[in-house]
Amino acid sequence: MTTLNATNTTQDIRRWPRLRFSLMTLLLSITFCAVFLGTWQVLTYEPPTDRIPLYEKAPSTRGSWIDVGPNRVGIRLLARNDRDGSIHYENGRGVAVQRLVAKRQQDLVNAAPWLDVAEIEFTPTPDRLDIIEARIFDHKMRTLLSRVDPAFGWRIVEPDVIQVYGLGKKIPAQLDVWLRLQSYAPNSPVTILAPLPKSDCNVAGSTLTLDDIRDGRWSWSKDRLQIPLGEKGATVTAVFKFQGGKGTSERYQIAAVSKTGEKVHTDVPHYLDFSQPSYHRQFPIFFNISLQDLKHFEIRPFGGRHRFFFDSLTLPQVSASPFAQPPTAKVAVAGGEIESQVPAFQPLNVRISTYRGNCADGSGSNFRRIIINRGTATNLNQEFTLVSAVDGVALPLQYRFLKRGTQSFVSGKALSPHVSLATGGPQFAAACKSYLTPLDQIESIELSMPPP
Repeated sequence: MTTLNATNTTQDIRRWPRLRFSLMTLLLSITFCAVFLGTWQVLTYEPPTDRIPLYEKAPSTRGSWIDVGPNRVGIRLLARNDRDGSIHYENGRGVAVQRLVAKRQQDLVNAAPWLDVAEIEFTPTPDRLDIIEARIFDHKMRTLLSRVDPAFGWRIVEPDVIQVYGLGKKIPAQLDVWLRLQSYAPNSPVTILAPLPKSDCNVAGSTLTLDDIRDGRWSWSKDRLQIPLGEKGATVTAVFKFQGGKGTSERYQIAAVSKTGEKVHTDVPHYLDFSQPSYHRQFPIFFNISLQDLKHFEIRPFGGRHRFFFDSLTLPQVSASPFAQPPTAKVAVAGGEIESQVPAFQPLNVRISTYRGNCADGSGSNFRRIIINRGTATNLNQEFTLVSAVDGVALPLQYRFLKRGTQSFVSGKALSPHVSLATGGPQFAAACKSYLTPLDQIESIELSMPPP
């Protein structure tokens, strides 16, 4: 029979190491774990967007920056107006930003009573970035903002600045900001080419010549432009010729620059590959811009057309003050053909044009640009055509027409358009309508944009 020795057992227990935790050690351990888990989540988090087509399986960040090509692209500031005209500044992650002012500050102040505006500005400087396309999603729903509510929309206002809008409604508190952009190396060379036939410039030690340029879209056969295919006033067809030198393995891009500074990048091709034999002869490129608005072409090394998104950007909070009604604008016509920007609705980009006769011919759109075709006008003395476009939200304008020499508005059958064409996209709307009234009888047009 075995007897346990109590004394020896007690001594053995005392030899075991004693674990001692102070309250301070416990708190430090918890803090370390929290910081570690937070950092791990930011670095390793994968958003559930791979099966949502419009996200295009783009990489994302929950931080304030992401490495894109040769640049670290980050949020310079996120500014939002309040109904009293005050502006709140944050970094998109809930932290206030000091001593910075929005580039379009006056846009935010002027529209504050009736339009919720969030301005997102990116770094580095604009000469290093070109935003080609932006898609803004409601983060919680992972749905395009304009599909959540047509009162929501957005617009690229500068190469490194996006504005998000809520017409008479607050923008959702958290957004996914998806971008497709060109990212350029420091001191990336820029070459300017005038939009005139036979103008030329030096690219990679060789000569790039603008051999021909036409208004509208044209067919191409046997090394020349053949037949006009429409889109006059909305598209430019340019024929280029690359000559001399041995070519280069570096890719280049070409963009059309408007008189207001907007850059229109090509859908096809994405870049010019001068190492290919096909580029040592003539080739056409189509640009979604009117010939009248074209200032010049810009050629520079290819910026990559990178796509990515900032996941769950947080907007600054604003007050619960109610929205005012959007403004009503009055545009003078005086019986004539006009093309007018409507400043009353800024920062929304609103344009209207009037034409004698029925010239509604067709309409179309892509993700960023509005295309309205005008055909040959008929019934010049019996009808007029109104073309309108809203860039920023996908809401149509409403019109009233004041008769010349009276204080009354056109009514009845003459007010109802007998031809009506419309187009739109996630953040724009356009229309082309012909009315059974002579343009000579129209004194002015009253425009409004009520929230849905």
